[in-house]
Amino acid sequence: MPKATGVLFDRPESFAAARAYLTAAGVADRTELVAGSFLTEVPDGDLHILCQVLHNWEDENVRRIAGNRARAARPGGSLVVIDYVLLTVPEPAVGHLMDILMMVLLGGRERTLEEYQAVIEPAGYTLAREVPIGATNGGQPPWKVLEFRLD
Repeated sequence: MPKATGVLFDRPESFAAARAYLTAAGVADRTELVAGSFLTEVPDGDLHILCQVLHNWEDENVRRIAGNRARAARPGGSLVVIDYVLLTVPEPAVGHLMDILMMVLLGGRERTLEEYQAVIEPAGYTLAREVPIGATNGGQPPWKVLEFRLD
């Protein structure tokens, strides 16, 4: 979308690398850099995207992050989560290894689709769609795009 604009909301120390990347991609003039913490508040918008973020956090903070997004969302806004989604039936998958790493390193965790719904939907969102991204070794894709829409 050549006319789309966006906000990169992150900690200020990430902006040096971000500016160079956005300039190289030709979108720096359409991207506003805003420093802050999503645990307290976020800029308003039609769409909020979290890529490889929620698995860093325990459920209480994920509910807080989703609630802050919902308060900042415009009517009909969406929250897109891009992350590992664990299968609901136990079987070997790379997501389980990531789950252990997240618990040990950051106190977070990987989640099943139902677990994502349980921590995001109380903020007023409803799961609109789930899209797998790629597959590993011919098996179940570990990555998914989850789109939640504000009710």
